[in-house]
Order: sequence, then C-alpha cells, then structure tokens
Amino acid sequence: MNSDEILKLLSEMRRSVTVDEAEKTVPPQRGLYAVHISDLAALPAPLQDHQHDVAQVQHVIYIGRARGANGLYQRLVKQDLHNEGPSTFFRGVGSALGCLPPTGSLANRVNKNNYHFTKEDAQEIRTWMRTNLRVSYVPFEADNPILDALEAKLIKRAKPCFNWTHNPEKCTYLERLRKVARDIAAGRVS
Repeated sequence: MNSDEILKLLSEMRRSVTVDEAEKTVPPQRGLYAVHISDLAALPAPLQDHQHDVAQVQHVIYIGRARGANGLYQRLVKQDLHNEGPSTFFRGVGSALGCLPPTGSLANRVNKNNYHFTKEDAQEIRTWMRTNLRVSYVPFEADNPILDALEAKLIKRAKPCFNWTHNPEKCTYLERLRKVARDIAAGRVS
C-alpha cells in the first residue's frame, strides 16, 4: 500500500469510529492513525481557519503512528484519547480548549515539555473528545521500518492543525498556546 492509498483510507470519514468504538475495536498492532473532528465548529476559530485554509483534509486534525507491543491500542486509545502516558495530541487539545497545567508542576523536572492537566481538566478534555472526535487507523502486521517515513509524508501532505513535527504549515496559534502551558508548568509564568 502506498502513501496515497493510506491517506485515502485514513481520510475517509465513513471508515472512522467514535472514541467509544475505538476503545473496543482498535487492535494492539503497529500502524498509522488519523483523528477526525466531527464538526469544525467545535474547534476554536483559529484552528477552524487552519483546517479550512491550510489542511488538505479538513476534518483530519491529527495523524500519528504507533509502534511497540500494543501499538495502535496503546498509542491511540490509551495515550492520545485517555491521557494514560505522554501525549502531544492530548496536551494540544487541552491547550486549545483553554486548559492550563498547574503552575510550576514541572519546575523540578528536566523535561519541561510533558506538562499535565488537573484531573478535572483531563476529564473535561476526554469528554470533549468523546463528543467531537472520531478515529481511523491502518494496522500493519509486523514492525514496519517505513512507518516513521509514512507518517512524516502524510503529515506534510495533509497539514493537520494538531501536528507540529513534519508539518510545513504549522498552526502557530496552537503552538503559542502550548508554549504558554509549558511556561506555566515550568514556573516561568504565574
């Protein structure tokens, strides 16, 4: 399967499942996945504008890859949708929704990027995701050395607002929100 075919499969809304369905159907295999927004109006206006003006597939807001033992289930369901482990996507959604990490929560840590939200905010983010997001995925049977290259190529092409790495037209609005959150968590802003 080439990158055009994979992007087509990931982009088809009819192939996507709700967050609740994903919890039951996403396999523990390696693969690529896309996160879809059911209605662009659920996003803040600057993200709507990015998806409308820049993104090649308006409803695909994030593309990711999953490797490792539990692959797609671990990365997509556990980390990105449930925040059970570090997730750039979850932090981005939280920032877009106006959630902020506790002040200074990463002040004594070396890595000041993996901020977290309060339990209440994390639950609000998960509820928003259940209401507004759908996911699609393409599993791979074995560890495929080209997953990273495919992910990068798909992001470069689709330009989803929540992808920063590999995105030639990054959503600067979202990056500003993430920077504010990192500064608060690091204790650089009160």
